[in-house]
Amino acid sequence: SNPRQDLEDQERKDRFERAIAALPPKHRAVLALREVQGLSYDEIAANLGIARGTVMSRLFHARRLLVQKLGDQP
Repeated sequence: SNPRQDLEDQERKDRFERAIAALPPKHRAVLALREVQGLSYDEIAANLGIARGTVMSRLFHARRLLVQKLGDQP
């Protein structure tokens, strides 16, 4: 185990978690359902009671916002 690598890994994880937490709830929800739980667009739409196109749009914006937030953080 390399303490320096462990610290860098933890910092990277913390940074990612902060970026996820900073997303608007509607974007965070679709991102979690898709990327963490592996649900399809149709399953997410049914789960949230929204149209499939809305799922696709929110997922697109969630990913874009996540990239922006990760770029903004030190």
